[in-house]
Amino acid sequence: MAGTARLLVTAIALLAAVTAVSAFGRYRNDYNDYQEVQQGSARQEQGRPASGFGKVENMDETVAQSGFLYLSSLPAGLSKLMPPVVNIYILLIHVYLAWSTVVLVLWSLGLSHTHVRAWVHTHGLTAKATVHKLKLRSVSFVSSQASSVYLVIRNLYVSICKMMAESAVQETKLHNLSEQVTDLKAEMTTRMSEMLLLLQAVRQEVQDGRQVKPTEADEWKELRNGLSSKLEGRMVQEEEMRKEEGCGRMETEEKFDGFSAGEGCVIQDDLSLSGRQFLDEVVEEYSKEMEEERIGRVGGMSKAHHAEVVKRDDGKERVDAVMRQQEEGRAEVGRTADYPKADVDGLASEVDRVKDEVEGLKTDVARRARMEERSKEVNDLRRGVEEVKGEMKAEMGRRMPDDELDERNGMNDLRNAMEDLKVEMNLRMTLAEEQRKTAMLEWLEDLKHQVKEWKAEVTGGLDDLKQRMDEGGSQAREKMDDLRCQVEEEKAEMTKGLDDMKQRMDEGERDAMGKRGALAECALDNQESLSDLSTRLDGFQEITTRIDAEIKSLWEAFHSVGL
Repeated sequence: MAGTARLLVTAIALLAAVTAVSAFGRYRNDYNDYQEVQQGSARQEQGRPASGFGKVENMDETVAQSGFLYLSSLPAGLSKLMPPVVNIYILLIHVYLAWSTVVLVLWSLGLSHTHVRAWVHTHGLTAKATVHKLKLRSVSFVSSQASSVYLVIRNLYVSICKMMAESAVQETKLHNLSEQVTDLKAEMTTRMSEMLLLLQAVRQEVQDGRQVKPTEADEWKELRNGLSSKLEGRMVQEEEMRKEEGCGRMETEEKFDGFSAGEGCVIQDDLSLSGRQFLDEVVEEYSKEMEEERIGRVGGMSKAHHAEVVKRDDGKERVDAVMRQQEEGRAEVGRTADYPKADVDGLASEVDRVKDEVEGLKTDVARRARMEERSKEVNDLRRGVEEVKGEMKAEMGRRMPDDELDERNGMNDLRNAMEDLKVEMNLRMTLAEEQRKTAMLEWLEDLKHQVKEWKAEVTGGLDDLKQRMDEGGSQAREKMDDLRCQVEEEKAEMTKGLDDMKQRMDEGERDAMGKRGALAECALDNQESLSDLSTRLDGFQEITTRIDAEIKSLWEAFHSVGL
């Protein structure tokens, strides 16, 4: 029985050693694959980008390297990032099993229990320190991978911002193009208005050339100047005569009317000034009437002259009414000659009032006389104007027929030429506008197609990136499921092996009754080892749970940026 137990323990130790060696080899292969992926991503950084958006420029070297590493590993999933971490803990478990097996082998070879305990205690502390260092290294490795993932997310965010900036630039270009089209339309409208103004100016020049000839303009100017000089001479003569007569009359009527000679002269001076202004207005009105008659229009009485005639009639009626009131007042004074003194005083005040009214009436009468004189002057001027008009019409009747015929023929030719020029200009402007519109529409269509192509490229790149991210995520989930299943299988195998070992140890205890005490101590040691192993298994379970939580947080971060 003792020999059988020793053989079983030796076989178990050899099996544990082989398992540890195989686990170490698998870990070494995974680590080599990881290094190859990292080197390939570093080489790929100098070639074309993995995302298809163009090489990221002006980016930190570490950020770019981490981004390309992560993007290059996406098609194969996250299997190249996580297995080294998990295999480290698997390797530690196998090493621990191998160490326990070596202890059992030493015990089976009959070594001293005390020596074994001391040796195990010493090297156990060393193993714990090594495990602690490995834990720290694994935590630093996980943190570095998390920082790499963060840098990758940052790199993707920068790329997306660049894409948005490029789209904003394209929108700005489109806005500028629309403004250019608006400016072209405004320029075309301005040019059309300038052409219309040019046509109107040409038409006005044609009309001016048709209305007045250089010889006729000179003749009209001479006639107008002669008429003005004649009227001014006559006006000066009549003004001097009127001034002399007015001053003498006022001197004779001074004691009756209460006016002085100086005031009368002042009134005449004012009258002569107003008469000069009136004559100036008459000359201007006459020139306007002659101009209207020359261009084929005949005007009647002017509004100013009509208003003056109406005012003159109203003044005449007022003067007649005041004269009637004066006659009635005189009759009333004759009837009341025998009234008492109070009544006489009242009548005196009434007489004073009537006298004031008479003074006003005298002023109105003087104004009426001036108006009549002005009307006579106007009539004289009108007769003179009519005479001059008759002479000018007779002269124009003798000259006009041949000149008018030539002028009409020339104007018809000029009108026809202007119509032809207008039609030709309209045709040219229409053709030029159509050509510009066609060119502008073609250019806008090309720009629209180009914008669609750019948009399709950007959309395709985003879809490709999203698809690759989805594929990488699904592969990572599958790999984690495989790892979880593998861990469960290893745990089941370890539990089964421990159960078998415990069963065999129980059998060995029954077979070796003489060594019960030593076996009991060994069982206690094994129980402590088992409790330590279960504790470490719980720690490993917590680590795997933490890794799952970190992966889940990473995926949530990816989805939060819209990828």
